[in-house]
Amino acid sequence: MLAANGFSFIKSTTDFSDKAKTVKIEDVENFNIRDHLLKLCDKGFVENLNGKSLNEAIVLIYKDIDLELTIEKVNEFINHHYNKIGMIERESLNFYNMGTKMALDSMARYLSEDSGIVFETDVSKPEPYLISSAILKNTVNYTTMPIVFAMIAKKFNIPVSLVNIEGHVFLRHESGLERFNVECSGPQSSGIGGTDEQYIVNYKAARVTVKNGVNMRSLNLAESIGMLFNNKMQYYYKKKLYREIDKLCAYALLFNDRDYFAIRTIMGNLRNSKKTQEKEYLYNSLVDHLNSMGGHFNKEQLTAAQIKQRRQIEIDKKADKIRSEQKRKGQSNDLVPKLPSVSAPNTLKK
Repeated sequence: MLAANGFSFIKSTTDFSDKAKTVKIEDVENFNIRDHLLKLCDKGFVENLNGKSLNEAIVLIYKDIDLELTIEKVNEFINHHYNKIGMIERESLNFYNMGTKMALDSMARYLSEDSGIVFETDVSKPEPYLISSAILKNTVNYTTMPIVFAMIAKKFNIPVSLVNIEGHVFLRHESGLERFNVECSGPQSSGIGGTDEQYIVNYKAARVTVKNGVNMRSLNLAESIGMLFNNKMQYYYKKKLYREIDKLCAYALLFNDRDYFAIRTIMGNLRNSKKTQEKEYLYNSLVDHLNSMGGHFNKEQLTAAQIKQRRQIEIDKKADKIRSEQKRKGQSNDLVPKLPSVSAPNTLKK
């Protein structure tokens, strides 16, 4: 997490383990953006996701869209491909005696070419952004196939992590001295991936965003759950159902405070919505947060000082109105109640 500006609800874990660490809301430091985001969310739902495995989180997050989705169907889907991979490899080369690199390369090619899963290349179609679409309809896109891969690799006890870079998702294996990337993004581009440097150059990722963990960072379990919300947000966006977008952005950011796409989306919505002081501050706080990660954004709306000044003007106007009313009634100005001067709102504390 970013030490100065981080606001993630879930504390980072170091690997793609079974359970996310449980964290109480009051334990998280830095009031900052987090409290604003929680106002957009169902706090009970967020707490319910604590301690859940990725499989369990998938059911909780997507159940409202795909009513047929159950944990049994998730496990059945994983077991089907686990058994099919094992059967294919037993007929040719013993999967369990392969080196990890060869095993993951073989698994990526199976999923992309022989699994029966349909890879949708049209990114405008909403359904493939849902991992539930993979489980119930055998349809994926570039964001959901890596999640399927990670779930099946885990069944083989091979640790992999999801990795984001500039609108692309791939996987990484890290164990001891062994570290390499894996692609699973379509029949023509699956198998062992390039080096980190090749990804940075090919996707034109700014070095500062790599240094600050926006790009090329192995996601832990909590952050992977954040990706599920991000995918669901993109599903609603493609269907032009904008009412749920801010809430899903907030969920995504509570689990991964470096989700660049979610931050940019919620900023755009704030800019175009009816202005309030709280929204002004949230927008500017997000600008600060993005800039701390290597972005270059200007504060186009109110600054903290302007918010303070605007509130003071409102208080002064209210006092003048009371004085005018009392003068009209022939009352003494001494009867005007003292109205407090405003200080910078508590949210403005760094």
